[in-house]
Amino acid sequence: MNANDGTPLDCERLFSAVRGFGDGLIGWIDGQTGELRDPFETVYGEGYGPGIAAHILAGLHRRYGCERYRAAAERLVDRSLEKLERPTDNTPFTDIFLVFWSLKAVELLGDACGAGRRDEWRERFARRGRRLDPPNTNARCLLIGASAMRVMLGMERPDAARLDRLLDAVEEMQNSLGFIDDTISIVRPPVEYYPGDVRRYRLLPDKIRGRLGMEDAGRRDMKPIAYHLFSCAVLCETLRWWKRRPAPELAPAMRRIGGIVAKGLAWIDRLVAADGSFSMTERSREHFWTCGCFVYLCAIRNGGEAASMLRRHFEWWSRFIRDDGSCSVTPNRFSNALRVGFENYATMTMYVTQGFSFLLDAAEIVSEHAQLEELPRPVIRSGDMFVDEEAGYAHIRAGGSSAGVSLRRHRGGFHGGYCPATGMFNVVIGGSRLRAFPSPCYRVEGLGVVMPVRSAGMLNNGVYDGIRAFGKRSDWGPDFTTNADVLIREDRLVLAKSFNGLAVEKTIRLTEDSLEISYEFRIGRFLDALLVTHPLLLSDGKNDASVEIRGAAVRMTLGGESYRLSCAQGYAWTHHQERHMLSTSGITSQLYVTVGRNVAKGSELKCSLLIEKL
Repeated sequence: MNANDGTPLDCERLFSAVRGFGDGLIGWIDGQTGELRDPFETVYGEGYGPGIAAHILAGLHRRYGCERYRAAAERLVDRSLEKLERPTDNTPFTDIFLVFWSLKAVELLGDACGAGRRDEWRERFARRGRRLDPPNTNARCLLIGASAMRVMLGMERPDAARLDRLLDAVEEMQNSLGFIDDTISIVRPPVEYYPGDVRRYRLLPDKIRGRLGMEDAGRRDMKPIAYHLFSCAVLCETLRWWKRRPAPELAPAMRRIGGIVAKGLAWIDRLVAADGSFSMTERSREHFWTCGCFVYLCAIRNGGEAASMLRRHFEWWSRFIRDDGSCSVTPNRFSNALRVGFENYATMTMYVTQGFSFLLDAAEIVSEHAQLEELPRPVIRSGDMFVDEEAGYAHIRAGGSSAGVSLRRHRGGFHGGYCPATGMFNVVIGGSRLRAFPSPCYRVEGLGVVMPVRSAGMLNNGVYDGIRAFGKRSDWGPDFTTNADVLIREDRLVLAKSFNGLAVEKTIRLTEDSLEISYEFRIGRFLDALLVTHPLLLSDGKNDASVEIRGAAVRMTLGGESYRLSCAQGYAWTHHQERHMLSTSGITSQLYVTVGRNVAKGSELKCSLLIEKL
């Protein structure tokens, strides 16, 4: 079957994947307390997991009629309400998730749980469901959805003014091209509490927060792509609820939601990779919950390319579903037990469970032909070059090749940044399905950043794509927080910036089966050395790479795919002998080539990398 054909995905494959996970999920529920135990996480394990797990099991009961799914779903709804009724047991942020997904579970259970149970839940949700403290935009979207759901279920009267305030805040964070920023400009938002609730967080003075690296959310420049995806999915789910349970008094709010979603989906379409995946980096890197988000957003749109995208993305991810029904948090075949501690957001009961929850929604939509006709269909063209300077991202496509590019550094410093300036992510060459060239990752805090083998000629701070300069016992790279100057020159994306004594022009060109990265440097200070670096995937837990270096050329083979890396105007490649486990794709290492040593001020240097799929 051609991976790019328009064949839709059989919805039973989605249901079967969710059922395989749900069968194991039941075993995570403590028979005495109802606690949802994470197999690996011990700190944030339950979080909002009980509500999401309740939704999955309620959906499986609706599909298959198995009573053990119903009983487990009811127990987890009770568990969610227990957590909502104990202010110190959870955070106001995770409360919002518990409410949203528990309401979805109650809706799916319908009359199967009995009128008495539904009345009991209705009363308890009405009493404790509005402890609100949204710290970011995706939480505001969840509040919009939860508020609308409660109205549609008859749990509260509509509050148009409150919905308008929430929608104002979301619209304020959406730029002209459609990207929704997850930070909020109002750092101290209004908070709604019921008597007896306790606020457990106290804001430190701004000066102290700044020194501790705890700057207010409104001052950060993170722009996480995954949370744009998530916000759009939550708002789409709100529209889907309204289609099933139309409430006339909510019509003005739904029209506004439709406008936000239409712009947001148009932005998402521009970052779809050539292999059907979605381009993300660092905290926005591919995780299974964002896989579920993307599959859901494909399912809820009307046929055609959306159906093909759904199938391609699900098939790409389904390779990582295990025999026990669970799935790796990130797209590799290493065990979750090994990955915990190396991966941020590796919590099984929260993020993997959330991914399967979205797959369940997608399966229901496809099986019931319940797409929302009013949503725009995807428009994806080979050769597209999309630049969003406000969000700080670009995306390029050429036939079977594609890549994301960061125009500036997003949050954090060079040795721990959220996303590097001019760094490339989700690089796909020639339709590769293996992610042979992993996305950059700089995070240095936490456990097990590297597995050192021997000393190497460059400092280790993660998987890196770009340049590294050395001088006066220091090293630096593209750490700038304002955009590089962007120029589209025929089929090339050109990024230019001066920083730390370097004027750099980086030119990126994609073809059907190659990636060319060219650099031009004007040196404004003496340098001990100037390097150009590129990461390699060494193993995804199933396929191991073979790397052969011959002077200025490298041949790499991984899982039957072969690549050639060559370098003009540079010294021989060096393979960095340390292994990084922070890459989403698996175990990675670094290649680097020396462009110059003892470089005098005023020098001009050039270097061109060519990566070809053989």
